[in-house]
Amino acid sequence: MLVESIPILIMVAVVIASGASIAYLFRKEPYWDKLTIFAMLTGFILITIFFVIRGHMILVRGDPESPLPMAVMGRGGSLALWVWGTYLCYFWVRRRYREDDLPLLRYTPAVLNLASLVIIYFLVFYYDPYGIRTLCPCCLAYTSLLLAHPLTLFASRSLMMVAFAGYIGFLITEDRRWDEFTYPFLMASYLFLTLGIIIGGIWIYKISVTHWGAPDPIYWAWDPIETAPLVPWVVWTVCIHTRRLMEKDENMETITIMLGIIGCILLAFSYFILEILVMPWTR
Repeated sequence: MLVESIPILIMVAVVIASGASIAYLFRKEPYWDKLTIFAMLTGFILITIFFVIRGHMILVRGDPESPLPMAVMGRGGSLALWVWGTYLCYFWVRRRYREDDLPLLRYTPAVLNLASLVIIYFLVFYYDPYGIRTLCPCCLAYTSLLLAHPLTLFASRSLMMVAFAGYIGFLITEDRRWDEFTYPFLMASYLFLTLGIIIGGIWIYKISVTHWGAPDPIYWAWDPIETAPLVPWVVWTVCIHTRRLMEKDENMETITIMLGIIGCILLAFSYFILEILVMPWTR
């Protein structure tokens, strides 16, 4: 019973964090800010416990097709990992910045928690939280790549959430210091996304050589799994270039912001395209 209630408790914590962060936007009372942090920390701890339970279930089951690293993968694990990484990034932001230094930080927890609430909704009501994805033996042959590829992509998605919150804060406050806050997270997300795409190509190459027996080994097959992360990568590549032109042309600021937001949305959307539309039969 306790095991089954952990995902619900996570959702309750995120709901409280969302409500408190929104209340802090309008009332500016320290109480709401403290409640937001407390609820986010509680959710972070509950997600950590959730991962421990998933890992224990895999060990008990002893399924050779589900190595222990799969504790953070599968539908439930990947969604929880997304929120866990997002909260971890925000805790770092709280240590690095103060609200007096960057007023748009008031909007960051509200955006992050509302987005996390959508993710946790899918975890609780759409997928089996403790379900383990069953993969083909050829994929499991390279466990390190199997783990590194999705982890780098989810690191990118978690960092992206903070960048997205920064863009939204700028649109509301029109504080030009948005770039100081947003750009490091955007670049970190971009680098992890690049690394994830490269690792995915190496993974496909090794599988095509050792298991598929392809006469011409491939790094890129243009299937949805590979192409979906590539689209936001292209958008962000353009965004990074337009940012370099901002000093010469102020009109580039608006273009840069819009490209950054579009890239964030596409990166999040790429996950749900794959999990809901492309691979629904493995739910």
